[in-house]
Amino acid sequence: MRKFFMTWLSRIDIKLLIVLLAGMAVLTRGITKPFIGHHDWNGVQYGAMGRNYLRYGVLLTKLGQVENGGVVASEEFAYNTHYPPTLPLLLAGSFWTLGVSEWSARLVAVGFSILGLWGVYRLAESIIGKNSGWLAALFMLVTPMWRYFGKMPVHEPLITAVAVWVVYGYQRWRSGRLKWRWLFLGVILAQAIGWPGYYLAPLLFTYDWWRYQRPDFHSFLPLALAALGQFGLHLVQTRFLTGSWLGGGLVEIFKFRFNLLTEGQRDIYSLTWAKFLRQEFLWIHVYFTKVQVFLASLGGLGWGLSAVRRSKSGLIGLILVYGVTHAFVFRNAAFIHDYLLFYLAPGIALAATLGWRWLVGKIRLSRYLVTVLSLIVVAVSFLERNNFLVALEGSTMHQIGKEVGEEIAALSKPTDRIVSPTGEFAIIFSKFAAFYADRNISYYNREEGVPMAAVYEFIVKGKEPNGVDLSNFQEKGVIYWRAIQ
Repeated sequence: MRKFFMTWLSRIDIKLLIVLLAGMAVLTRGITKPFIGHHDWNGVQYGAMGRNYLRYGVLLTKLGQVENGGVVASEEFAYNTHYPPTLPLLLAGSFWTLGVSEWSARLVAVGFSILGLWGVYRLAESIIGKNSGWLAALFMLVTPMWRYFGKMPVHEPLITAVAVWVVYGYQRWRSGRLKWRWLFLGVILAQAIGWPGYYLAPLLFTYDWWRYQRPDFHSFLPLALAALGQFGLHLVQTRFLTGSWLGGGLVEIFKFRFNLLTEGQRDIYSLTWAKFLRQEFLWIHVYFTKVQVFLASLGGLGWGLSAVRRSKSGLIGLILVYGVTHAFVFRNAAFIHDYLLFYLAPGIALAATLGWRWLVGKIRLSRYLVTVLSLIVVAVSFLERNNFLVALEGSTMHQIGKEVGEEIAALSKPTDRIVSPTGEFAIIFSKFAAFYADRNISYYNREEGVPMAAVYEFIVKGKEPNGVDLSNFQEKGVIYWRAIQ
């Protein structure tokens, strides 16, 4: 028994274990915080869909992502068709196992982020060299991008983790150590989670053609056909749910993300390439730190560029290109949502590791001293933007939405219909109020009258419409409310 235990213990990669435990410690910090901070609308939006899968089941919802709050008839389901349903289904699984809460929702993203950290470790060991995995993983771990958005229930941490393992799988497949079907399944999974997964197959094909000087249609054609099939299934489900192949605003949301704006949208979201690039470069320096951007630049301009075709390090270039592809394709969405640069996290970490290895390779130092200096560089990168990260974690700009939702929940039943003329509040906070109330809330124009089907009406304090008579309302916390029936 002792011999078996010692043999098993000797196989554990202690450095990898330490990195993964550090990652868990970082991501579980503040995991119970309410969804009230920067971009936490993702938590309430996808959390509500996951909760509805539990409430109604996949048969009644037709596997569709139901956005309604409270209990409503199936004929009233409002479906979100903008993404595949994988993320809300995973959240539903977490809710079913651990209960509906902020931390159980975030745990899904945490699990994939740790998986991605492990993948970066393995990929660095494979394409940069032995004893480089821990440094690449730590570089990714200390960035504000990974530390903040790595626990957010949104598609980016999930797809990024799968993408890293797909690239690792590609490298092992080309070296004859992995069967092709595992690469195929990895690409299928990435595409099932979200649209950025669809970039993997064409980018891998292009890289493979460039690296080996011949197109491998035999291996990559099935991946192209699978992508067409998966997207076709999404359109079929959209037709089944909404009665239209492109229902649920699918065309409109794609046009907006492509920056193909209507005249009204152009007044608010007008975007030039110069404006877009300036902001993305700023965010890259903020979220990935100047230290790592500098080292990543060295990795590209130094040893990496000179050896890129004849070495496996060319895969780092592939990962960097993958990291910016989504932002360039959906540049309007990327201009608004800083976390769409999350796909860059593995590429920056690997390129920074490559740059650091090139830099210390120019100086004759002992292995011990290199390790110490490496840890110092990681610490400097950690501290560079730590105050920014603390501010992100402490952000509470959506607190009012949570408070309104909780007060509505205390006053009503899940089957009650709630209305409000507070349209200004709805623009920003409606999803937060609906999630924390878990009620069917509608916002209306006062000139058109109160919808008589409602049971309660509320007005948010400080957002009272002009000329409203509050004499029939009762005051409670942050709202005024009254029973209609």
